[in-house]
Amino acid sequence: EDYVNSLAIDPLATSNVYAGDFHIDFGTTSTYLIAKSTTSGASFNNLTDVTSAALRAYYLQIDPSVSGTLYVAGSGTPNVAKSTNNGSTWTSVSPHAGYPSALALAPSSSATLYEGMRDVNNTTVLGVYKSTNSGTSWSPANGWPSTTPDIQALLVDPANANHVHAGTNSGYYVTTDGGTNWASGASGAGSFGINALVQTTSRRLIATSGATIIMLPLDPAPTISANASPSTGSSAGGDVVTVSGTGFNAASGLRVLFGGVDGVVDLGASTSTSITVTTPAHAVGSVDVAVINPDGQAAIRTNGYTFVLCSFSISPTSAGYSSAAATGSVTVTVNTGCAWTATAPGGSFVSVTSGSPGSGNGTVQYSVTTNGTGSGRSTNLTIAGLTFNVSQSAFGAGSFVMTAIASSGSVSISWVSVGGATSYQVQRSNGGGAFGTIMTTSSFAFVDSTVSNGTGYLYKIHANTGPDSNVDLAVPFAYTDPSLSVGSTIIKAVHFTELRTAVNAARAALGWSALTFADTSLTGVMVKRTHLIELRNAVDGVRAGVGLSGVSYTDSTVTAGSTPIRAAHINDLRNGLQ
Repeated sequence: EDYVNSLAIDPLATSNVYAGDFHIDFGTTSTYLIAKSTTSGASFNNLTDVTSAALRAYYLQIDPSVSGTLYVAGSGTPNVAKSTNNGSTWTSVSPHAGYPSALALAPSSSATLYEGMRDVNNTTVLGVYKSTNSGTSWSPANGWPSTTPDIQALLVDPANANHVHAGTNSGYYVTTDGGTNWASGASGAGSFGINALVQTTSRRLIATSGATIIMLPLDPAPTISANASPSTGSSAGGDVVTVSGTGFNAASGLRVLFGGVDGVVDLGASTSTSITVTTPAHAVGSVDVAVINPDGQAAIRTNGYTFVLCSFSISPTSAGYSSAAATGSVTVTVNTGCAWTATAPGGSFVSVTSGSPGSGNGTVQYSVTTNGTGSGRSTNLTIAGLTFNVSQSAFGAGSFVMTAIASSGSVSISWVSVGGATSYQVQRSNGGGAFGTIMTTSSFAFVDSTVSNGTGYLYKIHANTGPDSNVDLAVPFAYTDPSLSVGSTIIKAVHFTELRTAVNAARAALGWSALTFADTSLTGVMVKRTHLIELRNAVDGVRAGVGLSGVSYTDSTVTAGSTPIRAAHINDLRNGLQ
């Protein structure tokens, strides 16, 4: 008769199959062999090394990471042996005199081995021995809660060399620290003997006890200790939240559901007590949060998250700067505790320095680097899903002061005298182009009548002794109702539309991109606070681009629903662009 007590397939060469303790009984003579197939089991040949005939290999383990390395354990001599050449030759790696009762190799750390042992008489239990150096040396791993049980099966968690399961004559035990401490395992295993253990890919343990098969979870059931944080977010989804609790298995197959809809779990940022997850889109309202471990065990937090229709606004919506390095801030206003982020394009001259990510109302800080490019530049930050424009000119302070004041069809320029200078060049630029001289004069004033209404211009003065003045901005424009009378002139949509055009003309002069404003078409639209605030921010931005301070506005604080629109508000903006 032939008996096979162990069988193993080489994971690195799956056509290689090994059969251990291949027992051939010739009546009064028994032969113990290790047989090998290189044809996926179609045919077997006995290994001829004399040691293999004496092993009585009840247990076979194959190294999943080192090709050709096998371990066997049995009642022969030696009781544990190792081969590094696919079983051609064997060497002893026995931990202790006696009889092995189980052998397991750690898939995640294949130098780690565990063996169950009895004494040389096969009567006294010796417990578990452990090696972390491929069997070169062994030490007891017997931190049992009471009497050492008889080890009948060992299994090492594929992901953790210190997480070991033991089937014994008195039930199931588990250690998570490599045998320093063993504990009685999951309820349901009972106290009856377990003689075989396997683990499924969904992290459930299957045990056999005689003719009985038991399936047990490897992990404790998860718990959720609090509502998700933050506990409120957009119904559009995309918010990153944290779910806290215990017993989470941060492995493939972990799920977090919001009202029955899966979020996206970040396994790399999750632990046994904290899960980082991105919320899905969901209808507005409070929903249950469920965590489902890969083994199917779940926890539910009733009304653990609330989806809301988030509404974000930022103030200001744009900013402008001269060529010098600068810092700025943006206020984020949210209708509820929705999460948001602020980002700048990679490699941009603007960096977000603090405030992101945020939840609820907050402030974003940013920095602007010095512009040494010689040209204006512009970029957009994305803050709470909204666009915040940052523009920077190439101009800094001048050596003497000049001013340019625009009207319809002309720009009046004046400057202070420079000691020793006998003539001055009036230089002009538009559309972000280079400056060119339009007049040379010995006086200190000039009226440029060669301009076009609706076009932005930059001016500077160059003295014949070398120094340049500051750069000033002017936007000649033929405004509707050029003179706004308090109490008689009705504020119209065209007044705002023209100012938007003038602002973008000024930006074009600086080499900046045009802004997009709320309510692109104002026809039939009631004037809003945001229409005025956007223009104020834009006007101050282009003024900052040439080093000018912001305008001192009438009604510096504008409150929606209470501050009336006034002629002074329009005049302030027009004057700021002159």
